[in-house]
Amino acid sequence: MPQRNSESRSTTETKVESDLAAEPTAEGREQSPGVAADLPMLSQRAATVYELLLSVPAHRGLTGKQIIEALRERDIYIEQSTLTTHILPQLKPYGLEGKRRVGYRIPQSRRPQRMN
Repeated sequence: MPQRNSESRSTTETKVESDLAAEPTAEGREQSPGVAADLPMLSQRAATVYELLLSVPAHRGLTGKQIIEALRERDIYIEQSTLTTHILPQLKPYGLEGKRRVGYRIPQSRRPQRMN
């Protein structure tokens, strides 16, 4: 099997270099403000879902259906399978929890700290 050097890493393996990166990168991906540097970058849609989950209280959650409906209000159209297969797994390192009858949520302990 051929060996890969560090220069041939794909963009999905690239890590965020700044703690508070808020601008899109050259790959068109965006890092949410206040997120630790050791977390992987999020796709634009995953960042939108992350912001959506942060907008609800930490003790509440949103079901997949509620997330899709909220995205449609923002003119973002995705299928349930895309949400569960591609977007939600990207949010696991950010603390995403999924519970039956509660939905998906980011617990208070994993939310970015607000700077005053």
